[in-house]
Amino acid sequence: MTMADLSKVRVRALIDEIDVGKVSIGQVVSIKVAAYRDKEFFGIVKKIEPQARIEQNVTTFPVLIDIENDENLLLLGMNTDVVIEVLNKDVSVSAPTMSLRTRKDIYSAAGILNIPKAEVDEFLSDYVNGENFNKFIVIKDTKKGPELTWVEIGASDLSNVEVITGLNKDDLVYILPSKSLFDYQKRFRERVQASFSFG
Repeated sequence: MTMADLSKVRVRALIDEIDVGKVSIGQVVSIKVAAYRDKEFFGIVKKIEPQARIEQNVTTFPVLIDIENDENLLLLGMNTDVVIEVLNKDVSVSAPTMSLRTRKDIYSAAGILNIPKAEVDEFLSDYVNGENFNKFIVIKDTKKGPELTWVEIGASDLSNVEVITGLNKDDLVYILPSKSLFDYQKRFRERVQASFSFG
């Protein structure tokens, strides 16, 4: 009887066609499995298959990831969640994805920080080529107070984005709730206040 060698296993991850261009051979991958919720495994991207898969009008590309499995914890057929490290040491400036704002939602974010509407209007008076594609708005924390600025972004690992222009390495940016979350929190506070009002 021959036993399979499970000291190294391979995961086949399906990557959306929008994101597959950000994946390259040799990138580090973080892997989680349901059986070991508190343990993180690491692997390396070994192959990006050229043949797309289309299911329910969603196009994905299989990416093969080799994982060291010295403890033989990973078994064949296990479901995995993978995070591919797109941002690496070559990225000099990055920002949290949650700090990015568009022309549509900058007013609510600015309102939270008491930035006057007239100031936002003036900032948005000119159209910026690449808006909502690779140009977004962030709010910097400066000595003079919150400041709106356009940034050009590059690679992303979902949590963070590479900033090509618009920010310096030591700049701080605000991470603010979305308008829907802010409105929900406001309504919740109003309900709590109403429940404790006497009269």
